[in-house]
Amino acid sequence: MSRRRGGLMEDQIEYGAWAEVETDQGTEYVQIDVTGEPGAWCGSEVTEDHGIVFANVAGFFEQYVSGRIRSIKRISGYGARLSAPGYLDCTEWAVFKTEAAAKEYLREMYHDDE
Repeated sequence: MSRRRGGLMEDQIEYGAWAEVETDQGTEYVQIDVTGEPGAWCGSEVTEDHGIVFANVAGFFEQYVSGRIRSIKRISGYGARLSAPGYLDCTEWAVFKTEAAAKEYLREMYHDDE
């Protein structure tokens, strides 16, 4: 789903599989359908307590996030962000259980002043 909101940026909402990555700088979402996922990961939550499995999974996702990874969990949901088609400009993904919640997030975060 995409809808132009003035300027170059458009709403972008996509349903799929995500890695919810907790870092020392906050929560970030990585689109698994785009990046793939590490072979050693069974898709459940892994934390620093999981030793070598965590090291392998975190090593795979560290190129996609900022900060030091604390935990990673596989989730499904609706990712929402603003993106400029044809350019690399975009906001960070936020992921929600419903499409309605994703739309509401975009409206509240970026479009309330319109």
